[in-house]
Amino acid sequence: MLKDLRWENRVLILFEGNDLEKDFWEKNLENFKERRMAVFYVSQDGVLESNYPDEIAHESLNRMRKNKDSSWILIGLDGAVKDSGSAESFDLSMLWRKIDSMPMRQSEIRRKGGF
Repeated sequence: MLKDLRWENRVLILFEGNDLEKDFWEKNLENFKERRMAVFYVSQDGVLESNYPDEIAHESLNRMRKNKDSSWILIGLDGAVKDSGSAESFDLSMLWRKIDSMPMRQSEIRRKGGF
């Protein structure tokens, strides 16, 4: 269940229709790992791709989509929706900055001796 990820992973849900680059997963794997992110690319019928090793019911991911115009949702470690938007507004660089500015992420960075 999605709630099992709470306090363990930030969650990024990408809904079918987002045009992901061919090398999306390989290119971003280190950033996902560094930021403790579980990323799911889902359709109405199931999870199409994910970097998360365990199975998550796609229904719980689709239930997070309160606004049917949203094509992506970012969920924080606390389980709260931090951001969402349309396919046109999906920008990983912006998401990295948003996540890196979050208090818990700032604490993680300080513990690691980062900026």
